[in-house]
Amino acid sequence: MNMRSEAYQRFLASYDRVHGLSHVGRALEGKALGSVDMSEAFRAEIVLAVSAWDSYVHNLCVEAIYKSFLGSREKNKHYGEARICLSSAEQLASGGSTSWVEGEVRAQFSRDTFQRADDIAKALRFVDDRPKRLARVAASMTYSSEVFRQRLNAIVDRRNMIVHEADIDPVWGSVRPIGAEEAEEASGFLLDCVVAIEAECWEPHNGE
Repeated sequence: MNMRSEAYQRFLASYDRVHGLSHVGRALEGKALGSVDMSEAFRAEIVLAVSAWDSYVHNLCVEAIYKSFLGSREKNKHYGEARICLSSAEQLASGGSTSWVEGEVRAQFSRDTFQRADDIAKALRFVDDRPKRLARVAASMTYSSEVFRQRLNAIVDRRNMIVHEADIDPVWGSVRPIGAEEAEEASGFLLDCVVAIEAECWEPHNGE
């Protein structure tokens, strides 16, 4: 049975916004709109796509740990690495509601960024403790592990150029060119990554 994660559903909602930017950018590309450069829509598409990707991995890890805590998902060998504060542990001991556990786990992961390949591989251990997680995800997308990592990291690097450098080449002082194809390929690749993670890492361990 196909049992996608709640994180996947949240990602799709975010991805709809990404896709909307793509349509706007394509529709207005090349039109004279004063000083407005519509290529900014494509830059925004990449930024939002990486944001949705990062959020997806966060949500998936939290969901895996919390559902394991509730007993609706198989616990793996990394489950015990999740930490909660002492005051929260006292609340658990008092027999109160368990809803705060999700917030505790989410707070732990909030300090991390899950975008680049190495960070994703590390984070996914909470979802799937089998070896070669990222290699299996890459293979399901018909990529070698090396090419997959290069492609993912290149998208994150491009996002960082836009966010941290205003997409201006520091050597030449000019704005880097961008088009619809680059933005759509990046966002499409991240969507494929999410689908592959669901199939390779989430569903085989989903106890529902």
